[in-house]
Amino acid sequence: MASIIAVNELQHTNGTTAATIASDGKVTLPQHLLLTQYPHFEATLSTTQTGYVAGDNFGVGIKYDSTNYDIGNNFQTTGSDMGLFIAPVDGIYYLDAGAQLSDSMQQSWFTLNGGRMNGTDWVKTNQGNRPTNKVIIKLDANDKVGFHPYKASGTTAYSVQSNLPHTWFRGGLLQAL
Repeated sequence: MASIIAVNELQHTNGTTAATIASDGKVTLPQHLLLTQYPHFEATLSTTQTGYVAGDNFGVGIKYDSTNYDIGNNFQTTGSDMGLFIAPVDGIYYLDAGAQLSDSMQQSWFTLNGGRMNGTDWVKTNQGNRPTNKVIIKLDANDKVGFHPYKASGTTAYSVQSNLPHTWFRGGLLQAL
């Protein structure tokens, strides 16, 4: 016979919260988090993405639609969050992205919750048509992160090639906080 304990918070007898259980079943541990599997992902494009506007919508990134692996199921390949990694816990994360586009780009950055993420710009006079970027950064639980190559071109649309050696977005949790 199975036992069910219906609680939304576990506490020590001194009142310190040890874990919070959300209505969707996710468990948040505010103290030192011990995970058996740290969330990691590698996303790609299954087909060429057309209509990518590199000079507009600074908070909109490439719509990576496939994963080679997604430990923790935190990378979105469909829906309104397509192309975004959603941080499952507060922590320090490593992010690495690249893309092959139909024209040269000037810089790239990561997006955060629909805006341009501070401190992640990678600027070169000409990155060529394969801009890349990598960063180690603190994210909060439920932060949504994407990758945005940039060219000062207004609303000109480009193609993003589904070329695995050059088009990827990968990363993972280094340390839970």
